[in-house]
Amino acid sequence: MTVLSTKEFVEKYGLMAKKALGQNFLLDSNITDKIIRLSMQAQGLASLENERFIEVGPGPGGLTQAVLKQHPAKLTAIEMDERCLAILEEIKAFYPELEICAGDALKFDWQKKICDEGKQHIIS
Repeated sequence: MTVLSTKEFVEKYGLMAKKALGQNFLLDSNITDKIIRLSMQAQGLASLENERFIEVGPGPGGLTQAVLKQHPAKLTAIEMDERCLAILEEIKAFYPELEICAGDALKFDWQKKICDEGKQHIIS
């Protein structure tokens, strides 16, 4: 069994992007994979294996899955849209390094997260 693609998740859950939340779902894995690859090059990273990430507003998990395919040490996803939390839980079943935080990133305890876990890359 494999994890569904972002497009399949959007179809399964009947999701429509909420403009009030500024949502825009990235459905093409070729694009999300390229974003991650180019970001790695820009940061001089050959691998994400020892890297930690915080993703603000992962939605249905387009960038989330692209990062997780690179096997980071940890990816913390902060999502306030309850419709997307079930999708993230399904993704987590395949990637235990995914931590899901339900809530508003503006109210997130950034200082505690960074003090407890050290350097993090932030993506959105």
